[in-house]
Amino acid sequence: MAIYVPLNLAVGTAVNVSFQLPYSRMTFGVRAIIRNSNGFRYGVEFADLTPSEEAEIKRIISILELTA
Repeated sequence: MAIYVPLNLAVGTAVNVSFQLPYSRMTFGVRAIIRNSNGFRYGVEFADLTPSEEAEIKRIISILELTA
């Protein structure tokens, strides 16, 4: 996932990210690791997802693939 944060964050930094996906009622509050950056745009990798969070993300990806 990519996030925009107007702060200088180093690659490898852990951050907490809260978001809601389209077609989902679940609000995610997950830990993510900064993997790359371009200005204030950061690519993050989710860490320690629960099985239900992982299942919901996979469900939403399937829906979005159908609507693309």
